[in-house]
Amino acid sequence: MGAPSRFSIVDSNSLHTIASRQLFDLVVVGGGITGAGVARDAVLRGMTVLLLERGDIAQGTSSRSSRLIHGGLRYLEKLKLGLVHESVSERWHLMKAAPHLARPLPFLFPAYEGQSPGLATLNAGTLVYSMLSAFRTPGSRSTLSPSQAQTRAPGLRGMALTGGARYFDCATDDARLTLEVTLDAVQSGAVVLPCNEVVDIAADGAGAALQIRHASSGTTWTARGRLVVLALGPWTDGLLGKAVPSTPRWLRPTKGVHLVVRRDRLPILDALVMKTQPDHRVIFAIPWGTHTYVGTTDTDYPNPAAEPTVEAADARYLLDCVNHYFPDAHLGVGDVVSVWAGLRPLVAPEDEVDPTAPVNPSDVSREEKIELYDDRFLAVAGGKLTTWRLMAERVTDRAAGALERRCDLRFRPCSTQTRPLPGGTGSDPAALTAEFNDLPADWVTASVDRLGSRAVQLFDMAREDRSLLEPLPGTAPLRLADVHFSVLHEHASTVEDLLTRRTQVYYKADDQGAAAAPVVAEVLRSLGAVPAERASAMVTAYLDGLREWKARLSQAL
Repeated sequence: MGAPSRFSIVDSNSLHTIASRQLFDLVVVGGGITGAGVARDAVLRGMTVLLLERGDIAQGTSSRSSRLIHGGLRYLEKLKLGLVHESVSERWHLMKAAPHLARPLPFLFPAYEGQSPGLATLNAGTLVYSMLSAFRTPGSRSTLSPSQAQTRAPGLRGMALTGGARYFDCATDDARLTLEVTLDAVQSGAVVLPCNEVVDIAADGAGAALQIRHASSGTTWTARGRLVVLALGPWTDGLLGKAVPSTPRWLRPTKGVHLVVRRDRLPILDALVMKTQPDHRVIFAIPWGTHTYVGTTDTDYPNPAAEPTVEAADARYLLDCVNHYFPDAHLGVGDVVSVWAGLRPLVAPEDEVDPTAPVNPSDVSREEKIELYDDRFLAVAGGKLTTWRLMAERVTDRAAGALERRCDLRFRPCSTQTRPLPGGTGSDPAALTAEFNDLPADWVTASVDRLGSRAVQLFDMAREDRSLLEPLPGTAPLRLADVHFSVLHEHASTVEDLLTRRTQVYYKADDQGAAAAPVVAEVLRSLGAVPAERASAMVTAYLDGLREWKARLSQAL
């Protein structure tokens, strides 16, 4: 069965009927980076694929990471050389496939006298780090003197500072990375249905049947697949327990919190690697345009069904670390512009019985686990954002093998290693900027940074209807065209979808999108994405959510 080349309102409605009538080779449950990667890989091999997600694409863990494509320098201390090598290799592939989503980012790891690691150790570590990537790094490593380190990180504690090791990894937009992987799957023939929650699952004669509830209407329907991939991240145990009731618990989820402050309150030029005083964990302060964000915590979170929130201890932990490294900054709760909290789908040790046992969460493995059950159910969890493509390849290899054995089907080999993502093709940024010089320059530059070559569709839309160049309130340089584009081409179906994951307005705007919310809702209504009453309710819910988190954070601190 063919699929539309893009998401659209009509497609989302009509595809429910189509999907309920077809037996798919593969049904993927979970619209995070792992599920999206598997759907893309599988459809490119020739499988018929259905991807189901209970909310928005990347709504869970895959939009709440540290937004880095990195090998993990700290894993060298634990001698996880294989994991580091895989990560830096995948970093290189993504830089080629989507340069707009894997941007070189310099990191500074300061060294202090009498503290570990010392400067010599750091230099040796960054050299090994480069060697493991075959020296295919985003930038050159170097050693900085104390004064050079303080130039890159103004206000950095100078007492006992012996210098710093500087190296490169990449920054990304995790939600947009997941979205582009999903878009490539759709353009290649996969059927993708967000806002559809799998409430039950069981084996049947053909493979498996899934009972699904549509988020908006509450209606239920059934999908069928020869094989089902469960890629639900921290929520894997719940559905896996229904599919294979005898399966023991897989996961030990942990919570990670990030705080966002304005750039002028922490005006660093490089991402800074810091070690917390209480437990010597590594956290980052990362420059982010007009802002800087700090994270992450790593604490056990045994009930993934509960939405993770930022508690007083989380914020104090991060702010205390920053204020130790920047003693004159005096960062406090009043400096926090926004926050995010997400869950890591860490795989529990096989001999672990009690998920609340006193084990350092940072010592839990970051490697993935993949298991096949009865050639009908394939579960995957763990892993890192950086290695999403490789993990998807391994899962799809297992799926293809099972389908070949049980159903006598044949598929093409994996082709994702060199395949660009949709925004990674076509003209380079400079050429695009020059081609559309009749449009507002700051908007064109920001759009190319965000969308890569896909920005051409956005610019063509604005040229056809110049009224779409009207600014979106409080979100400069965004325009009405950005809202229309995300609704028509990126399946944004709520105010939160657009302001939080498609544009990141929620995290950076002074009012976190309060002024823009009614405008976004009106576009959703005018395009037929939602009825008027639901559009109004979305605005109310979005504004109430802003007030609630601010009140909760103030009370906590």
